[in-house]
Amino acid sequence: MITINRKTVEEYYEDEWASFVNAKTLNLLIELTCKAYHLNQSPSLEYVKGKHFSRLQNLGQI
Repeated sequence: MITINRKTVEEYYEDEWASFVNAKTLNLLIELTCKAYHLNQSPSLEYVKGKHFSRLQNLGQI
């Protein structure tokens, strides 16, 4: 299984698409690809999303 990160996406688009599209379009393609594959999010945000914090709501109760 291959690991894809933002740098890999940027390198791919710069190598393959730079001669066909302008820089603004290239940046848009990179951003949309990263957004589609959730590459802009940090791992800590993914960790927090995966946890259930319903138990924390009852901290004030004894």
